[in-house]
Amino acid sequence: NYNVLNSPENSSGFYEEEVTEVKYYYSLKKDVEYKVEWYYQEQGQYPETPNKSETRIADALAEVEVTEEDMIPAEGYEAYVHDIEKEILEGKVQGDGSLVLKIYLKPQFKVTYKPGEQGIFEEETHEGLDYGASLPEFKGEVGEDGKPKGKDGWEFKGWKTEDGEPAGKTVTKDEVYVAEWKKAEIEYTVEYYYDGEITYDLKKEIANLNF
Repeated sequence: NYNVLNSPENSSGFYEEEVTEVKYYYSLKKDVEYKVEWYYQEQGQYPETPNKSETRIADALAEVEVTEEDMIPAEGYEAYVHDIEKEILEGKVQGDGSLVLKIYLKPQFKVTYKPGEQGIFEEETHEGLDYGASLPEFKGEVGEDGKPKGKDGWEFKGWKTEDGEPAGKTVTKDEVYVAEWKKAEIEYTVEYYYDGEITYDLKKEIANLNF
């Protein structure tokens, strides 16, 4: 961090007497380099090498930090947010040029749940989700079975995308899931009464029932 300005080794002339005290004079190094690096997450991973890097200059031991402009995501990454836990936004410049300030940005996604044709709950959207996060739990109105609530006579079957694909388990992009429904199975009883020797063909009778 310092440059030696003057010492016996770089002074001219000879010493005839024993040296009992040696004084060294130092000055802080000027124009020391440090770096600012940007990392943009893709599919849940940060690159090993930065997406962008800048070299800047300051005096040794100076306290430096990133600027407000540095914190603005680059073009094409406007929807990214800062990964605060990983970032190094300030530091002290070291004479060996080892200081590196690092800015990490990651995408955020949203998941929407829609009721479909037979659902009677309100559309629900979850935002600010990281790549690879588990699908958020449905928080809307549910029936007695604890599943999303549908019209009378209908049971919740599951979630599918608007393209008809089954829902995954993790977040990988913005996605809309639509509730699938099936007709509820309702138990009922058919009673038969016999008068004298009159009998019924039970299978034929059941086949003729029209619900």
